[in-house]
Amino acid sequence: MSIEKTIITINQHKKVVTKNLVTFIKNVSKFGNISDDAKKRVIDLAYAHDTDKFDFNFLEDYTLYLDERKGLKFGTDEYYAVKNKYKHLTSQHHEKSKHHFQSYKNPNSVSTIHLLEMLADWKSASDKVENAVELDETIEIQASKFHLCDDVVNRLKTFSQFFDEDTCKKPSRYTKDLLNLYLEEI
Repeated sequence: MSIEKTIITINQHKKVVTKNLVTFIKNVSKFGNISDDAKKRVIDLAYAHDTDKFDFNFLEDYTLYLDERKGLKFGTDEYYAVKNKYKHLTSQHHEKSKHHFQSYKNPNSVSTIHLLEMLADWKSASDKVENAVELDETIEIQASKFHLCDDVVNRLKTFSQFFDEDTCKKPSRYTKDLLNLYLEEI
């Protein structure tokens, strides 16, 4: 893969993250109370998502990393072997990006809006891979890995229901109440 192709790949990922966040806003707007200000903050996040990956000093490594990671299922030994090989790259990104749990001493302190960005990121990554794990399974893997508290897991699971345009259906009263409570924090 060339550096130019890497830039295109990163931009395509940003585009899918943006699409996922817009889908979330559209679905939530049907069932929840999301302010225009909150919508703007979510779209601003999409615009800024992963901009650190465009650092020219890392583009060549990103090219190699994306090549080796292509087609690997999240959570597998093979996936983590490639990730560890490029730890200098992924660590730098995780530390700079507030939506990654690795950038916090206490992963349970991630803000609601950054949890939302993380979900969009996970969904975007899994949409590109055949036989990818579902979003619910990704949440379980991450919850175990980072020792996430029930409140954070519940937020992730509640929000995850609103990322698919085709299967999003009217939530239960309980889910709708939780959604509206969480949306107030964005």
